[in-house]
Amino acid sequence: INIQHVLAQKYNLKEKCQENMIASNRKLLSLISILFFSVAFDSTWALPDCDSKRPNQPSWASAYRTLYIPSFMIKEDDITQESWSKALCCVYTHVESSKSRRPSLKAYDGSISQIKKSNMIAAAKTSMKNICAMPMGKEDCRKQKACIDATTCMDVSKFTLNKKNKNLRIC
Repeated sequence: INIQHVLAQKYNLKEKCQENMIASNRKLLSLISILFFSVAFDSTWALPDCDSKRPNQPSWASAYRTLYIPSFMIKEDDITQESWSKALCCVYTHVESSKSRRPSLKAYDGSISQIKKSNMIAAAKTSMKNICAMPMGKEDCRKQKACIDATTCMDVSKFTLNKKNKNLRIC
């Protein structure tokens, strides 16, 4: 009787271990699914595509600048963010989502400057102002004025004339 009792307990333990293992595997699978879908449906799709490249770039320079925006700053279906992304595309600046905590602007020469702003719109405005103040950027802003005006309600000349940019507005 003692042997039967020990075998019965051992069988019950084995059965409980298998049940716990199955439950753990289900939890793990659920966690993996949640992580997959949160990555797969990241808000990066909210940014419009940009394939502009600066013509006649010297061999040492990239064909475009990149403004990196932390993904938590990008809002879905935000028309103002979309307009700023398109305006920056006019001056050969691609806007991309990043996992960083702060926005940054990568110039043609590969140098990266931090943009100390807490939202996408402020980072885009500061970037446009900085780009239009750069020697090559000033030329880009002048030549692409019609493109910028078509995507926004702003007059690009205000970026070079009005340092405070108080009168800027965007559609």
